[in-house]
Amino acid sequence: MFNTTGADIAVAFGNVVVNVVGTPALIGFLETAAAACIVSLLQDRDASIGTAINVQHLAAAPAFTKIQAMAELVTRDENRLEFAVSFAGERLW
Repeated sequence: MFNTTGADIAVAFGNVVVNVVGTPALIGFLETAAAACIVSLLQDRDASIGTAINVQHLAAAPAFTKIQAMAELVTRDENRLEFAVSFAGERLW
């Protein structure tokens, strides 16, 4: 569960028209959720970095709200990992 802050709203990313959670922040929350679900797979000095993302931000979440980002590892092919991700929270429209 993430408590969104002023750093997470669209205004912080240059969209001065709407006061909702910005897509860049949403992607950050999803990446954090994905990293958390593979922590047990990593060795001492291993790290995981994202190289591609395909996200549809289908509804606006109000600024300063709680959202839940979820990730599930669906494919593991040597060093390539693929996740199914989603998020839930309040919706404005």
